[in-house]
Amino acid sequence: MQKQRPQGITIFVVWAVIMGGLAAIYGLSYWKEGVDGINSASTDYDPQLIQSWFPYFRYYMLAGAIWALGGLGYWGASFGLLNSKEWGRKMGLYAGGAIILGWAIIEFISLSFKNPPPFISLLVGLPALYLLTKEVRDYCDE
Repeated sequence: MQKQRPQGITIFVVWAVIMGGLAAIYGLSYWKEGVDGINSASTDYDPQLIQSWFPYFRYYMLAGAIWALGGLGYWGASFGLLNSKEWGRKMGLYAGGAIILGWAIIEFISLSFKNPPPFISLLVGLPALYLLTKEVRDYCDE
């Protein structure tokens, strides 16, 4: 007999598919921005300026890779959760954590350039906390 899926899981799966896809695309754009920044370091620019900005390009690449992996992890988690698998719940937690970590790196970059931080991006990873509830743990089997 198949278990009755909680409505919260269905809502989270829809959220994970949509936001996971967007996070993966957003992450790839950050990664590409870092690669383009490193590749554009030519003799036309002031070498001291390039040297001072070079670490930030690597942070862009790191944040982008983490966001892309977190987004793809959300997709994988949604398939596992639809089939009431414990690995789907764990993958969702790790993906949410990865997205929050990527957000923290992006915040660091924004603050170092004295830009206002984009707090709305944090909301992509926070819904993974729902996966810690008893309702979800009871629904997912080992």
